[in-house]
Amino acid sequence: MRKIICGLLSVVLLLCSTACSSTEDAVEITKTPVVATVSEGLSALAARDYCNEKGYDIEELFSLTDCAFAVENGKYNYLICSELESARLQSFGLTYIEECNYKSQYSLCVSAENIELSQQLNSAIAALTENGTIDEILGSYMGEGTYTAPATAGNPLYIMFIDGASQYYDLNDDGEAEGLEVDIVAAVCNELGYTPVFISGAYDEGFDAVLNGEADMIMSVDAVNALLGDDFTLTSPYLTITYGVYGTQE
Repeated sequence: MRKIICGLLSVVLLLCSTACSSTEDAVEITKTPVVATVSEGLSALAARDYCNEKGYDIEELFSLTDCAFAVENGKYNYLICSELESARLQSFGLTYIEECNYKSQYSLCVSAENIELSQQLNSAIAALTENGTIDEILGSYMGEGTYTAPATAGNPLYIMFIDGASQYYDLNDDGEAEGLEVDIVAAVCNELGYTPVFISGAYDEGFDAVLNGEADMIMSVDAVNALLGDDFTLTSPYLTITYGVYGTQE
């Protein structure tokens, strides 16, 4: 009888051991890191690319503050945001971990026939990149000093910007264009001795305006993914935005 009882106990212990092992394995399997990002914005594209590469899960929230608070309190492992947005993380206990592969790049779009203007714009972008002006403008939007645009008086360059095409410019209450990209494109025009004139329009209106001569260029065109055909050409990018991964110190 004692042998039977001992045998039964051995079977029970073996089953418990197997169950516990299975439970531990199940817990390990569900510990996939979760990355938070803001659902509306280019950071979400960077986060999806990063999570696909790493095999992580993604949770898209409504604000960067929500993401940062959730990561700081251990609900999610990491968050992804742009280098511009990262300035808003200073009040949270988060540290920079690594850069994402995904980048946003913006160029000016001109008529393919306007070769001279395209060459001038590329020269100006190269000069402002080399002398640090574009970095200075970018830094001013990240809380790293201020930027004052030089005053110029010259022939106008008419620049179309597409409503809603970018999160880095907007119209103010007076209907005037303002924002990071506006400042950079204005600096490009100033470098060439032109006065920038910004015109707001819908997507098709912008490209039609360039073809019929009503505008000289379109700003904020995706330098990586734009499919424009033979009628248009892009300058070299005047703005590249990088995205980073942030988390708590382990």
